[in-house]
Amino acid sequence: RRNRAMLTAIPLHTRVHLKFLARNRVFHALVLLIVLGTATGMVPGLVFFDPSSRFMTLRALAQQLHGAVAILTAGVGLLILWSHRSSRSIKLVSTTPAPFPAWVASVFATAALSGAAAQAVIAALVAVLSVYWNVPYQLGFLYLALDRFADSMIMLAFLTPLGAWMHPLLAVVMLLFFTSLGSVRSMLEGADPGLFMTAMKAAASALYYLVPTFDPFAGRTLVLRRSMRVSIVDWRYLGITFSYAVLSLSFGYVATIAVLRRRPMI
Repeated sequence: RRNRAMLTAIPLHTRVHLKFLARNRVFHALVLLIVLGTATGMVPGLVFFDPSSRFMTLRALAQQLHGAVAILTAGVGLLILWSHRSSRSIKLVSTTPAPFPAWVASVFATAALSGAAAQAVIAALVAVLSVYWNVPYQLGFLYLALDRFADSMIMLAFLTPLGAWMHPLLAVVMLLFFTSLGSVRSMLEGADPGLFMTAMKAAASALYYLVPTFDPFAGRTLVLRRSMRVSIVDWRYLGITFSYAVLSLSFGYVATIAVLRRRPMI
């Protein structure tokens, strides 16, 4: 019975969250920024007649749009939690007869559905522009859409429990800090040896390996990102990335439930 209640409640809550996104002005403003960025990015392709120049323009446009949508998708959970926290309705949701884990699952499902739809629209737009600009379409453009979607799920799994625990702005700051750990770690490697710097290196390395990796194989797909040509190994990397995303979502789901049950009014 509990499983039936979960399966019934998740679609209901997800539809409510999707309607919330359709009516939210903050979400509309962010989408509008992406649309304006798309229009601006298409201008060079209309000016340049060289196919190689148009390929580079299309590649840069695809990378920027898929990356922007990935960040927006990861923030959907924060937006939903923030709206409920501002209206202090999370405690009310947690006391309804419907299973509370189903409501939390619907938050992740809403982000996943909206993110997948947005990435699909961008992938279709890139394919249309490829034909219109007479640029050979490479499977790397499709790979980029799938990879960025998986990356957004990893970020969603990290941001949502943080947003349940602290203010959404602080959660975003934490995300920016953790994404910069790789650069900080590289900078500390070249610093002068000393007791303080050794401690800093150890702390940075510990955090680097403890914090989730949001783009696990970025360093191994550099050739793909330049040429947009996909090899068999790249598809394996993508499969591992999706497996890592599923594992991260499972952890984020459980962590979000635990935090919200302990602090339902925050």
